[in-house]
Amino acid sequence: MNLQANVNKALSPMSSFINKNNKVINLLLITLVVLVIFPVEYFVDSNPVEEMQTTLSVLISSPMGLVVTCILTYVIFSSNNVVTFTLYMFLLHKLLDHEDTLALPTPTVVDEEEEEEEEEEEEEEEE
Repeated sequence: MNLQANVNKALSPMSSFINKNNKVINLLLITLVVLVIFPVEYFVDSNPVEEMQTTLSVLISSPMGLVVTCILTYVIFSSNNVVTFTLYMFLLHKLLDHEDTLALPTPTVVDEEEEEEEEEEEEEEEE
């Protein structure tokens, strides 16, 4: 047997679960899409949707979260449900690609020359 057949066989219970409960899953995904698009901050002082997006972005951006996301994406794709896959991909795009919701620190690149100049300036100030 090839690898794809083994993976499909292992993930078929999850795929059948998605097919059986596709109406409930689609309703949940549509609700999440509407909440993500709807400007909650104009109506409420706090924004629980943005807090949820930030938390999920951090969880998904971890290595283990990426593995779970990858497996879930494959399971939804293999279930052949176009609506569920489209809604899921929209939410995944919104969580991963939008910089304003991603709460991870960005690495800074320090130029060696700038670092040496700063050290020289600090030494001159001390003298």
